[in-house]
Amino acid sequence: MKRDSFTRRGFIKLAGGLAVTLSVGGCLNPGFQQKESREIVDQYGREISIPSNVEKIVAVGSGALRLVSYMLSTDLVVGVEEFEINDGRRPYVMANPGLQELPNIGPQHRGDAEKILSVNPDVVIASDEFDGDVEGLSEKTGLPVVEVKYGDIVEGERDTFYNALDIIGEIVGREERASEVKDVFNSYIFDLEERFGEIDLDSRIYIGGVGRRGEQGLTATIAEYPSLSLIGLENMDGRLGDKVPGEHVSVDREKLVEFDPEMIFVDGAGLQLVKEDLSRDEFKGLKAVENEDVYSLLPYNYYNTQFENVLINSYFLGSHLAGDSFDDVDLEVVADDIFEDVLGERVFQSMHDEFGVLDRVEV
Repeated sequence: MKRDSFTRRGFIKLAGGLAVTLSVGGCLNPGFQQKESREIVDQYGREISIPSNVEKIVAVGSGALRLVSYMLSTDLVVGVEEFEINDGRRPYVMANPGLQELPNIGPQHRGDAEKILSVNPDVVIASDEFDGDVEGLSEKTGLPVVEVKYGDIVEGERDTFYNALDIIGEIVGREERASEVKDVFNSYIFDLEERFGEIDLDSRIYIGGVGRRGEQGLTATIAEYPSLSLIGLENMDGRLGDKVPGEHVSVDREKLVEFDPEMIFVDGAGLQLVKEDLSRDEFKGLKAVENEDVYSLLPYNYYNTQFENVLINSYFLGSHLAGDSFDDVDLEVVADDIFEDVLGERVFQSMHDEFGVLDRVEV
C-alpha cells in the first residue's frame, strides 16, 4: 500500500444481529399497521421481518449509534438515548451535532419502550451490550428489534464487527457504504502493519487510564490493547496474561512500579485521574515520569470502543515507538483523514480541544 493512501475513503463495523418481530398482542402499539416487508438474516441464521423501505430508525445500547454513524445514516435517526443528548464528547456526535437535538428515547444502555414508540421508528437497532431484553422490547413495541454484536477491529474479532456493518447496511439500504467502511479499516490496518513490520521494540511501555463505564485512573488498562495489537506489540510486555482483546483489567500498583515503564500512554478520558496518580510518591520514580515520556491518547472507550480512535492511536504509538517508519506521517492530518473516512467529517480539532490528546503530558 502506498504511503499516500491516507485520503482513501471507506467504512467498517462489526457483527450480527438478533431480532424478533413478534405479534403485537400485549404491545404498547395496538394501532400498529404492518408495512410491506422483507426478510433479513442475522448472524445466528434468524429471519427477521423489517419494512421494505426503512426510513426511520433508533439505536439503543452502547455503540449502536456509533455503528449507524459509520454508515452515514444518522439522517434516518429519529430519537436518541438521553446520554447522547447530554454528552457530546464522542467523534460521531461531534460529526453529527444534530443528534443532540433529537427526542429523548430513554436512558442509556436500554432506552424506554414508550418513548421509542413515540418517535415511531421502522426498526430498532440494539447493540449486544443492550441492558434490556430485545425480545421483550419487540413484544412491547410491536417493532422489529435487530441486535448486532459490536466486535473489535483486531484479528479474530474483525469479522464480527464487519458483519454488524453489513447487517446495518442491509437494514438501511446502504450496502455499498458498509463495503466502503470495511475497505477503509482494512487499508489503514494494512498500512500500519507495513510500517511497523519486523521492528524489535526494546522500550517498556504501559497504557493506563483506560475508561470503562466512566473515567479510570492509572492502574486501569487493557491487556490486549487494540491499538498496540494492530502494530504487533503488547501492553507491559505481555505480563498481564492472556485476555480477551479489549478486556479491562486493573494492574497491581506494586507490579506497575516493578515493571517501571519507560513510556506511559494515557487514555484521554482518564487523563486528569492519571495525572493525579502520577503525582503520588510511589510513581514519581518511574522512568517514564522522570524522563517526561508520558503521552496522551484519544479515548479508547466512550460508550463502547471508538474504532476510529483505535486506528489514530496506533499511528500515534507508532510515531513514538518506530519513528523512522512514520516520519512521513502528519498525525493531525492522518487523524482527520480517518475521522472523515469513517464519520464524514474532520473533527480532530474538536477532540483535541475537549481532551488535549496526542500530546506530552505534564506531570
